[in-house]
Amino acid sequence: MIRIRPYIDPDRDTVLSWCRDEETFHRWTAGTMGDFPITPEKFEKTASVMRFTALDDDEPAGFFTVRIPGENSNELRFGYVLVDPDRRGRGIGRGMLTLGLQFAFQIYGAEQVTIGVLESNLPARACYQTVGFTETGVHETYHIAGTDQPALELEYRKPKEHQSGTWTEEKEHPIVNFTFSLLNPAQSDDLLPQLFSILARNMGEIAPTGNTYEEDQQIWLSYMYSDQARGKQILLAYADDILAGYLQYSITGDTVLIEEVEIAPDYQRTFLFYRLLQHFLAILPDGVTHAEAYINKHNCNSQRIAQKLGFQIIGENKSGSSYHLRGEMTSFQRFIH
Repeated sequence: MIRIRPYIDPDRDTVLSWCRDEETFHRWTAGTMGDFPITPEKFEKTASVMRFTALDDDEPAGFFTVRIPGENSNELRFGYVLVDPDRRGRGIGRGMLTLGLQFAFQIYGAEQVTIGVLESNLPARACYQTVGFTETGVHETYHIAGTDQPALELEYRKPKEHQSGTWTEEKEHPIVNFTFSLLNPAQSDDLLPQLFSILARNMGEIAPTGNTYEEDQQIWLSYMYSDQARGKQILLAYADDILAGYLQYSITGDTVLIEEVEIAPDYQRTFLFYRLLQHFLAILPDGVTHAEAYINKHNCNSQRIAQKLGFQIIGENKSGSSYHLRGEMTSFQRFIH
């Protein structure tokens, strides 16, 4: 069970131990604490604001700060959000910030909470959006390690109050239990139509074919049952036992070809995409050093994500509708972890 309490000095060494590498340090401090590594003296910069520690089974598992960003006391700003790297993927960040919002609205009486995040920090952005934060349209710049890096501001406005005087979120963002498994061929008849349903909803606006749903489904199923699809693996993603996404891939030598990564629309603003990639990396056999993918030229969001993962364009498919990309697994792993 996750709960939060005010930070106490004995928490310091544990919190600082989570900042293990330069990338984590810069994402956490956003250039406010100088150069890596973190030290107790640098950490004292947070002493002037409200500090909270998140506990998981009564052990420190997360940290964040709360401050008044300007003269308007109705607004609070969350910052220095950090989660124990050994506990990532358990919903601690989301649970911690959700409890932080309860403090902001129920106890402090704020009307709005904001938070900043580097544009390149996609896992953090996904986490904040899952909690319910939305982009304000304000763009910021953080000066980190001698370079200016773009950042976004997100906000969460106080939800409507009910007659009881308590508040609930206008849109629920529950902590979801994600599980993963490889498709068993015996499940194909039941699950392949469900996978196509996810694919069709995602690709309908990006790359419509002009066919009916049934026609496209028949073409796709015919391919999936053909010899051409032999040797391909499909990693299934479930959210509370609901099929919510999948990753289709094949391995040739030292290269894995990622053929499809599809997340159902209802789960695209959750942490599922990153958890799916993390699990995918965990089950890859040793010796896979490179990854390749094909991305439709109209799918700008996937192209941006591929760039963050370290992929580079090396060509196109035969029809010219998709880019052919390739990257090293080391870049992929650095981004995910």
